[in-house]
Amino acid sequence: MIRPALLAATLLALSTLAPAQAATRCANVDAVDAGTVMPDKFRIKGFRFKDRSGGVAPTVRDLTAANGQVLHGFSFDPRSLVITMPESHVAGMRVRMRLLLSPTEVVRVRALNDAGQTLTSELVHNEVVYDVILVPPATERIASVVLDGGEGQGVLGSTCSVAP
Repeated sequence: MIRPALLAATLLALSTLAPAQAATRCANVDAVDAGTVMPDKFRIKGFRFKDRSGGVAPTVRDLTAANGQVLHGFSFDPRSLVITMPESHVAGMRVRMRLLLSPTEVVRVRALNDAGQTLTSELVHNEVVYDVILVPPATERIASVVLDGGEGQGVLGSTCSVAP
């Protein structure tokens, strides 16, 4: 026999998990073969990617970290990669990105609002797979994310829009 208190607690837990899971959307190149050169501008699941023209072409590749972990993603021009978030990305939502850089690379990741002002930023300089989590003020919307720097050797494995 199921106790009413246990059933109520289970239903409450499930109801609080469902919106967060439904609100998470990720873009990646898992279905794209390594060696594929991406265009300077492309879309995946509502995310718009714009790589700086005339430099390192965004190329899908598998990069192995110092600890042996492999990340499938695409390289980006050190002068900038701009990722515009999907319309479903609303105020207070976070951005989670999975990056792997070469040992000498340093990349600055900036979250911008609709006016182009920096909400938060982080310097990434790891040769292991690293999850960058950008958390805006609760009332602000991250409209885009800009990656600057590096040597064009690292890869971006995924970009996700995540409910708080």
